[in-house]
Amino acid sequence: MSEPNMPNPRSERLLLIYVGIVFFALWVDATLYHIEVLSEESASYTPVVFAPLAGVYCLIAAFSSSFRRYVFWVGCLAVLVDAVGTFFHTEPLFTGKVTGSLISAVRSLGRPVFAPAGFAGNGFLMILAWWCDRSSERANASSES
Repeated sequence: MSEPNMPNPRSERLLLIYVGIVFFALWVDATLYHIEVLSEESASYTPVVFAPLAGVYCLIAAFSSSFRRYVFWVGCLAVLVDAVGTFFHTEPLFTGKVTGSLISAVRSLGRPVFAPAGFAGNGFLMILAWWCDRSSERANASSES
């Protein structure tokens, strides 16, 4: 039984399984909404390609410690995908291509402004899973010595 202040050794696995499933949901969502603009904007391929790859990676990393060592970096990459997606989804607000109040301008964009945030949320959960894994490794190392 683990100590109360230490993360459960399986918590990072459950977290990675959850994140993997959410990445697949984001993939479906991104594909459905980006399919029309894929030929016009090549940046629209980013979530369509990244989400399933990240989803598969998370499911493999949940059960493979050798894959789990890169969870932090893939999580950071997911946050970067969010930042780029947020820029492309909100760019017309900052270049003056839409006018009016903030709410009417956001509605006239025709793009979901907060949709890329799912990638950042998943990225932060991956970083949390990495931290849980490192904490449990340190606890195991200190208890063995």
